[in-house]
Amino acid sequence: MNERAHLPLFRSVAQERILAALFEHHDVELSIGELATVTGVPQPTVTHEVNRLLAGATVSVRRLGRSRLVSANWDLPWAEHIAAIMAQTVGVPHKIATTLAQMATVERAFLFGSWAARHLGHDGPPPQDLDLLVVGDVDWLALSSALRPLEPDLRLDVNPVVISSAGWDGRRTDPFLSTVIERPLVELDLDGTRRRRTACRG
Repeated sequence: MNERAHLPLFRSVAQERILAALFEHHDVELSIGELATVTGVPQPTVTHEVNRLLAGATVSVRRLGRSRLVSANWDLPWAEHIAAIMAQTVGVPHKIATTLAQMATVERAFLFGSWAARHLGHDGPPPQDLDLLVVGDVDWLALSSALRPLEPDLRLDVNPVVISSAGWDGRRTDPFLSTVIERPLVELDLDGTRRRRTACRG
């Protein structure tokens, strides 16, 4: 889905990208320059959009020397809703789900590990990679090839693990899977993504 399809919700693509970067994790704090690099939005535009978001109390800004450090305002009653919208429209879960939804043999998919933990509000350092669990009769090499083009945009290496449907059904007796499901886990909305793709084609 094209980013411009979300403009009824956001005043600009630039604003959408900035919100996605800031609401990805609870501990994200970026300078104006870092936001420009992460989002691909020109720095003057980032400054303009941050000032608009600050006026609406959607973001918080603190000064560190000559830098302005920007973070999401998690004290807003609707902050978690913003995070959920960003995740399902332009964030990491959306980007991964969009790729996986095109593979018919992918039945379910989950993000786990440090990225999932940070996304769900657990303390810890910024994630260095993205752990992905895919359920279905999926060729690992084909999956890796499909995901690789996303890595520069995500700024993370994607580490896919493939589990058969039978293996997933017996997950509580598998040492690896039982550990995964006991820890933070983010399921990707593959069904919803496929329905949206079908609706767009129709």
